[in-house]
Amino acid sequence: MSTETVAVIVSAPGRRLADGRVQRRQLDRSARTRRAAAALGACWGLAVVAVFIPVAHFVLVPSLTIAGPIVAWLRARQRAVVLGGDGTCPACGASIEIEPGPAHWPLHAQCAACREALEVTARA
Repeated sequence: MSTETVAVIVSAPGRRLADGRVQRRQLDRSARTRRAAAALGACWGLAVVAVFIPVAHFVLVPSLTIAGPIVAWLRARQRAVVLGGDGTCPACGASIEIEPGPAHWPLHAQCAACREALEVTARA
């Protein structure tokens, strides 16, 4: 696994552009396998706990049992994740925080000061 800082462009509809940076971690095969196994274990562990919840177990157990392999497959396909980042809101100039999540570009963020919906793209 390698972590890198990526320069990004923060944009808002009809506004000028602003700069930012994002920490991105590239996941190797073993890291992806560990993350997938953890997701599968969490779903199936919750399914076992849900057995003891009256009435709700009729829905929770089958749902979590089916969701486990699906979530594991999705996590195994992720080759990179965003660890977080920061930038400047192009609408009001306030500092924004970019939340951790999958590295599917463009990322989406929201300014806490002006509530503007922002799009974050990697600088070429």
